[in-house]
Amino acid sequence: INPVNDGPINTVPGSQTVFNTETLAFTAGAFSVQDVDASTLEVTLTVGQGTLQFGVGGTPSASLNATGTISSINSQLGTLIYDPIDTFTGTDSLTMTTSDNGQTGVGGTLTDVDTVMITVTPPETPFAAPDPFDIEEDPSSPLTFNLSELLSNDIKPLPAANNTLSLTEINGLTPTSGPFTTTAGGSLTFNQSSGTF
Repeated sequence: INPVNDGPINTVPGSQTVFNTETLAFTAGAFSVQDVDASTLEVTLTVGQGTLQFGVGGTPSASLNATGTISSINSQLGTLIYDPIDTFTGTDSLTMTTSDNGQTGVGGTLTDVDTVMITVTPPETPFAAPDPFDIEEDPSSPLTFNLSELLSNDIKPLPAANNTLSLTEINGLTPTSGPFTTTAGGSLTFNQSSGTF
């Protein structure tokens, strides 16, 4: 009598929701695996709009892999954390794929694939995303920025349709004090000879 391989079985939570400026720490047991005839398994977890990590000190990545005994994998899964991209809003999917690598019996390698949908929403308060610039130091040449471009990658709080973003502070200074001036046309000028930021 040749035993037939029984495949792994995933347990995953239902749909989730998280603000894009926060992280989502899954409760222990939300994700788990089992297999009646395998001593070890291999689990791969992937997301498209953020990173995953095992525990607070884990290394974040869009794809995580865990290989070992069922109990050790379940311990790792109990510390899973999802961190969405700060500027992303919409629906992300977390896919869990478990393989038994052919353990044990006739039928070859068997897998179980499950997906958890994660809704990523704007924050409750405005979020200012970084705006990197490469400039040459020249005190005689003021720098002018388009305010709409500076604010274009920032996130409006809910309800986003009813909110308008405005620039109110730069390193503790208002946009109209110190080395900064603004115009009615919507530009911000920084005078390099008057300060740094």
